[in-house]
Order: sequence, then C-alpha cells, then structure tokens
Amino acid sequence: IEGNDRIKLDMPAVVAQMSVATEKVLTEAFENRSDAIAFVRRLAEARRDVAKAKGENGLKATLSANLGFSNAANTAFDVYRNPKNQQSVQLQLSIPVMDWGRSKSRTKTAQANEQFITYAVEQDKQTFKQQIVTQVTLFNMMKEQIQLTDEAEKIAAEKYKIASERYVLGNLSITDLSIAFQENDRAKRDYVSSLRDFWGAYYQLRYLSLYDFEKNVKITY
Repeated sequence: IEGNDRIKLDMPAVVAQMSVATEKVLTEAFENRSDAIAFVRRLAEARRDVAKAKGENGLKATLSANLGFSNAANTAFDVYRNPKNQQSVQLQLSIPVMDWGRSKSRTKTAQANEQFITYAVEQDKQTFKQQIVTQVTLFNMMKEQIQLTDEAEKIAAEKYKIASERYVLGNLSITDLSIAFQENDRAKRDYVSSLRDFWGAYYQLRYLSLYDFEKNVKITY
C-alpha cells in the first residue's frame, strides 16, 4: 500500500441456498477426520493384543527352510562347476510346561483392556457426534438469525432515511432524528455481528467434517 491507496472491505454474502444436514456432516466427519479413523485403529489394536495374548498360551511352532548350493575348488571358475545341492527344513516346537498362571493372567489383562477401550471409544464417539450435532444446530440458528437481522437492518435504514427527509422539511425534531440514527446504527451492528457468527459457525463445521458445503467437495491439503 503506497501513497493514497485505499482498502475497501466488503462484507461476505450469505449463501442462502447452502443446506447443511446433520447426517451429511456426520458421514463426512467419520470418513475424513483422523479422530474418527483413530476409533477403528484403537479397537483393532485392542483385539490384536487379545489374540496375541491367547496365541502365546499354547503350542508354538516355527518352520524354517533353507535352499542353496555349495562347492569347493582351487579356482573361482571351478567353484561353479557341478555345485552340490543343499536343502534343509527345520521345525521347532515350544510347549509351555508350567508358567504359574502368567499366560492366563496376560490374556485376562488384554481382555479387560479391550473392554475398557471399547467403552472409551464408544464414549468418545458419542462426544464426537454430539459436538457435530450441536454445531449443525448452531449453524442453522445463525442462518435464521442473519435473515432476521438483515430484514431489521433494511427496515431501520428506511426508517432513518424517512426521518432524515422529514428533518430537512422541518417536521421532525432533532431528538427523533437522533433516535432513528441510533436504531439504524444498532441494526447495522447487529447484522454484522450475525454475519460474523454465521460464518464462524460455518467454518467450524468445515473443520469438524473437513468438507466444503459451498462447493460440495472434500477439503484436502
């Protein structure tokens, strides 16, 4: 900005046709948010730990196989002539004879942890859903509120215009003109405040769902 350059600020318009349904926001949130993806991961890890604990209680078998060639010679070239084929298979078994109940204790601990995580994830899911439902409700309220304040601002502006014309003609007191001015100013501030709340609620929905409801596309970075 240099010299006499000016900056003109324009208030953002309200997208009256923009519709935000709770189910749509929930669907996008569970598909896009890392929080929702973590719910599935936590449950899978808990089930894995239980399976691992159970698997360590019984017979363990390890199977390994080797295949190769060997030879000995006086020269490097002769090493590769008529090599000997070597193959081996090894099976190793491990059976716990007595572990004083440690294996069973590990399994019970893993199962208890799985149950705890299941409850915790379900509670986190409900909190996650409720946050979205509340935000959608707030957004729709702000959408209605901005329509009301917009209409009130137009009425107050028209009222002030008429009051100004009457004051010029001399049939309205300065007190009444001042009242009309204050009402017009208050209506404008209420509208700007509603506009701020509307877009604030909308961008919070975008954050919660990672979805652009204006363009109907997922938000990717």
